[in-house]
Amino acid sequence: KEINRFSEISINLPITFFTELKQIIHKAIWNHKRQNCQSNSEEEELEAQETQEAQVSASPVQVATAPAAPVVPVFPLDMEKISADKKRGIVFSANNRSLLRYPTGLPDKSYTVPDGITSLDQNAFFAAQHLTEVTLPKSLRYIGPGAFSSTGMSKILLPENIRGFSGTSFGLLEVTLSPDNKFLIQHKDGSITTNGKEKTLLYVPKTLQGTYIVPEDVTTLPHAAFYYCKNLKSIKLHNGIKSIGPSVFNSCASLRVMQLPAGMTSIPGSLFLHCSSLKYVTIPDTVKVIGDLAFFGCHQLDDVQLPAGLTRIGGQAFQGCASLRKIKLPDSLILIGGQAFDSCSSLKEIVIPDSVESIGHGAFSGCTSLKSISFPAHFSRDYIRKLGLPSDCKIKRRPK
Repeated sequence: KEINRFSEISINLPITFFTELKQIIHKAIWNHKRQNCQSNSEEEELEAQETQEAQVSASPVQVATAPAAPVVPVFPLDMEKISADKKRGIVFSANNRSLLRYPTGLPDKSYTVPDGITSLDQNAFFAAQHLTEVTLPKSLRYIGPGAFSSTGMSKILLPENIRGFSGTSFGLLEVTLSPDNKFLIQHKDGSITTNGKEKTLLYVPKTLQGTYIVPEDVTTLPHAAFYYCKNLKSIKLHNGIKSIGPSVFNSCASLRVMQLPAGMTSIPGSLFLHCSSLKYVTIPDTVKVIGDLAFFGCHQLDDVQLPAGLTRIGGQAFQGCASLRKIKLPDSLILIGGQAFDSCSSLKEIVIPDSVESIGHGAFSGCTSLKSISFPAHFSRDYIRKLGLPSDCKIKRRPK
């Protein structure tokens, strides 16, 4: 509702407003999910499990079905340790089921998370540089984004009941999954997926080199799945992938070429953020939207063929693509976000289609080689001045 109100007000908002808003929304969603997971009492979960077992045992006929979800035992809280940890400044949630924050100043080299804890909050151990080892309890189920970023640790063992985490949860740690875990699968290459017919790729080791082929039974690449896989030069996707989240290839600094799967309708925000070696991307004809920061910092990107049905290029989408020499904007395009082509210093000319209704502030700032740009007549000269064009750029306004 608040965003809709802005559409009625003539105001220029910096792109950082929306970037920060997105981060706030993502954090709120994560916290909401975590709280929902903790809201049901352990007694209710036990009751549901007992009811299911009673129904199965009462059935007169044994029917072949898909494997049932593993039964998770109830783990009592170790309140003695939690109370002691609180006195040392470690922060827990109101119901003591989630560890929210481990103080960065504690000198301990090792720490054992108390029994009964079911989740680690976003950035729970962030910057705890004295820590070299953390032991996780069997009760743990979820780990939030950035939970172990910038610690002194090099590896971590995930317990048998863990079932979810973010691609940024572990920073650069080597991750090993307990062989007793029935929710997830760790493959021979070290990657971790969910256990099911259609799998989600949760973790890819940062040490993998060369080419990574996404398995055929993986249908979802969640947020930051390949984050900082800086040694991968090629990642091969298949057309059975149904969902690709934001920042999936963030900081894959050696990635050179990418062919996105057929059927995609949008390129998520920050998808190729800081992929500094990326030279060419094949974008499916079905893509309508390129998200904010999608190709930010792709310094080597020199050729992009935009699909004919594209309607929106997000803020800072191609910022810093210094090797991008030309780009043809399709006649379907409606919106170009703020700083969308900022610092594309090799761009020499560009034609804004008649279909474009809005161009964000500073869309062409830093395009030092831009010599010619053509606008439809409905863009006034005052409007054009806000786009950051170089002083020697020849501006054309086409007649109606």
